[in-house]
Amino acid sequence: MRLSVEMKVPGRAWLEPAVEPGGGGARIQQRAAFDPLGLACRYGIFPLHALIFRRMLPSIARAAAAAPEVAHG
Repeated sequence: MRLSVEMKVPGRAWLEPAVEPGGGGARIQQRAAFDPLGLACRYGIFPLHALIFRRMLPSIARAAAAAPEVAHG
């Protein structure tokens, strides 16, 4: 799945989440793609994105672990 980021950024951006079952749990991965307009934007915004994405997946995993289990059937 590829989600287009709908916020004002100097370029185009996408998020690609993936969840794979494994070993009594699940593995979650997220890929962020950014097609910036210009080199200054590419290198100027990278540190901010690194900080945001480093914290995003652990927060999602904590919220999922704390959520009640959903019955499938």
